[in-house]
Amino acid sequence: MASRRLRSYAELNPCVGLGALALASSGVCSLQGMPPLPDLKHLYLSDNALTSLAGLGVQPVLEELDVSGNELTSLAGARPQPRLKSVLLARNPIASHVHFRTMTLLAFGWQLRSIDGIPVTAAERRAAKGLAAPAPGLLVDLISAGWLLDLKPRTKAEMRALLDDILSGRSQDEVPVPILPLEAALVHSVAGSLVARPPSADPIPYSWSGPGYHIPIDNGMFLDLSLGPPPPTSSSRTPDEQ
Repeated sequence: MASRRLRSYAELNPCVGLGALALASSGVCSLQGMPPLPDLKHLYLSDNALTSLAGLGVQPVLEELDVSGNELTSLAGARPQPRLKSVLLARNPIASHVHFRTMTLLAFGWQLRSIDGIPVTAAERRAAKGLAAPAPGLLVDLISAGWLLDLKPRTKAEMRALLDDILSGRSQDEVPVPILPLEAALVHSVAGSLVARPPSADPIPYSWSGPGYHIPIDNGMFLDLSLGPPPPTSSSRTPDEQ
């Protein structure tokens, strides 16, 4: 197909023989309405304004997907792609999540060979399959709904309830706790993925879920701080603790 301006995804339906679609830096903010494209192997959507992959659906022969440089804070809308070999998600907030690569494998399928240009290892594949084993379809549905993977043990019933909560607009199973200044939260950090932010005395709401703290910061990013009980609020700390 010759290069031309695409005004609507409807123009792609039906579209036989389209092997590559390049929409990088085109102001794309949604994939809703994109039809299954029977010959599409390469889809380039970098440097746009996507906040979700909803609408991508299942592209039967897609091998390469580039959605780097967007605004994805989760893998909401992602579905297993039967022939996908490479996915690029760098420069999205989700790429800083501690379980990002595992979630990507679960969301797009075991056939993935590389994530952000880094080969998927046999150990990563085994770990992801181990997590999915008790309820594989349910875990994929959770990630597709926008859930951020944690390692908290859950029964199938608990996972179904969590999915229902997310789909109904309620937050995932994080228990709200008191507001804590960012600096105080950092004192309790043991390990994890850290996104830089200038120090501030302003209180930032955070939540506690199982083994760590998940602190929202700018641009949809967050700090993932591992281990330890919930720290005291600023009002309950002693002078020595401050």
